[in-house]
Amino acid sequence: MSVLKEILSGVTSSRSVLISDSANFRGDQILGGFMQKFSKNGTKVVALIFDETQSPFVHFSNVTCRKVLPNKESWINSGAEQISLACFLPAEGKVSVVIHSLSSALLKFDVEDLYKQLHNIINNDDVLQLVCHLHQDISDPRDIKFLRSCFSTFISVEPPIGRQKYPTFSLEHYKTNGKFFTDKRIFYQEANGKLKILPLVQEKDEKPQPADAVSQPIHDSFSTFRHSLNSEEQKARENLVLPYQRMTLDGLPPRGHGKIEYEPEDDDEWDEEDPDDDLEI
Repeated sequence: MSVLKEILSGVTSSRSVLISDSANFRGDQILGGFMQKFSKNGTKVVALIFDETQSPFVHFSNVTCRKVLPNKESWINSGAEQISLACFLPAEGKVSVVIHSLSSALLKFDVEDLYKQLHNIINNDDVLQLVCHLHQDISDPRDIKFLRSCFSTFISVEPPIGRQKYPTFSLEHYKTNGKFFTDKRIFYQEANGKLKILPLVQEKDEKPQPADAVSQPIHDSFSTFRHSLNSEEQKARENLVLPYQRMTLDGLPPRGHGKIEYEPEDDDEWDEEDPDDDLEI
């Protein structure tokens, strides 16, 4: 099972998710997967809208949409520091928060101020999960790198590999115990609207790696000494004859069919007394 499937099914916990896409390769289908999860679980969702479109949320009855900047004057006028994202959340009750999108938010908010507000939402005890959407082709890469450190899961939508029909995504997930996971999969949306996730498949014209090829141990990339074998050491290991093989090579009798040969010497003393004489048999 992929890490994204585990997050969507609840097997793996993730308090904050950032989905990064572009105009050519959209991440709306992945965002829809989270919306379907919230709808299935009956979770109340507050969607903070910065973009004009509300299309990812119109089909879900459990979603309350809040326009952060309701008119064009809001974008022109200064005073972004007076806008608090937390004020759009309900006063009580558990909710999940979706922000669509952070790219538009960066046009109005300073990146450091936006980071602090996202951090406050993630650490809010009444927020079950924060899912944010970001368009990487219209955002500063430095801002993306700065914001992604706030999220425990980062999903980047990428073009198809080779002759693959569907786009792929790369996922980085940090667990609370410090473990780090990466994953790369194909995804698409089925006719019923469900998100389908598939593993990458090998192209037919790709030559498979020989079975006898010696892979480079991962430890060699950071160890102070070498773990792998070079070609000469590998050849010497293959030509090594083990003791149980040497018996057959030297023509020795198979195990279980040996015999003991004894040649008495001239000064051997033979004991002619009956060892059982005292048993009165």
